Amino acid sequence: MHTLLKEALAGPNNMKTMISPTFHQLLEFSKFACEAPQYGNIDSKSVSQVRGCYFDWVAVNYVPFGEKALTMVVNLYQRTACDMSVIEASILHSIIN
Repeated sequence: MHTLLKEALAGPNNMKTMISPTFHQLLEFSKFACEAPQYGNIDSKSVSQVRGCYFDWVAVNYVPFGEKALTMVVNLYQRTACDMSVIEASILHSIIN
């Protein structure tokens, strides 16, 4: 993601069209901090939901991953808030949601 963002910000104007979809993907990743994705038939639980020693699957790595994605969203928005593609795509509205 860092490489894609670096190229989109430094590249020609046609690369700027990648900024909006990148925001949306990072926002989807940031949701993993609150709720882990399903994997097949395995029921994933956050660490706070595990009681006792029995559990099927604990998704502990999704929280830092989601937090990192949200940090990247904030940093990218700080750098691109004035860009027309960001304004037209209503990225701020997506971040607030």
